[in-house]
Amino acid sequence: MSESVQSCTKERFVGSNALCVDVSAHPSSLFGLRGCLRIQYVTDEHQHSASPSLRQSAYEPVLRSHAAVTANGTSRRRGVGRPSQTDSAETRAHIIARAAGCFAENGFANTPISQLAGAAGVTAGTIYHHFASKSGLFEAVAADAGDHLEHSFIRPLLAITDVQPSFDARLQTLVIVTAMSAQSDVTMHRLALGADLEAQHHPEVRAFRDRIASDLQRLYLGICGYSETEILTEEQQETVAFVESLLLGMWHFSIRPAGPERLPAFVQAFGRMLEGELFAE
Repeated sequence: MSESVQSCTKERFVGSNALCVDVSAHPSSLFGLRGCLRIQYVTDEHQHSASPSLRQSAYEPVLRSHAAVTANGTSRRRGVGRPSQTDSAETRAHIIARAAGCFAENGFANTPISQLAGAAGVTAGTIYHHFASKSGLFEAVAADAGDHLEHSFIRPLLAITDVQPSFDARLQTLVIVTAMSAQSDVTMHRLALGADLEAQHHPEVRAFRDRIASDLQRLYLGICGYSETEILTEEQQETVAFVESLLLGMWHFSIRPAGPERLPAFVQAFGRMLEGELFAE
């Protein structure tokens, strides 16, 4: 993958930054990690394989790889300023972006149309002009969130981890990219995690929950190095469950107060664990 990408693309979901970053703008102490905890893949001339070296100054390759994949994907910038009422497509996109924050914060059931209209700076009639119901608006938000998860998180991650030969290396990449996305993706995290709580009573939320679960399952299998058609042994299923718990645990942590600011310490500790140093002191 190219390591020449220097600029950060913008994601389409609620107008926030994509997971990729401008690596030229960050010093080696990105996230303030001790010992410049980054990822470097050192090719063994005899084994022709790559292994992670957590003590080298090598965080940027993961970020560059992620930026390259995201830049080549379908992400595109969407403005979040108040749109002209005469621009139908722009108004619709604006309503979706503002509604995402409301649904993420309060849930589907506890978010009335009046609140959605107020957040978007439009009338309730304008919302009903673009969406038949609150359910229709949530379905549009869910589609946008699902597309963002697929194109700005899952696909870039799998593109990087598919060429990493070791499970430890793939886990480390998962942890780093998830920590990177903690602030920019907090709305999507809240939507996805909240869907589990409301899915039983609301079909539109259940459909979103099921899509996210299916897409993430593909990511878990990829991180583990398993195919989607493979019949997993009990031990392999336990490995998949570990990866699932790791990712969702980081998502839960990211939506807590000061959670994103504390994730770098977790990344640091996780790297030490993979090196066998966490419990050696």
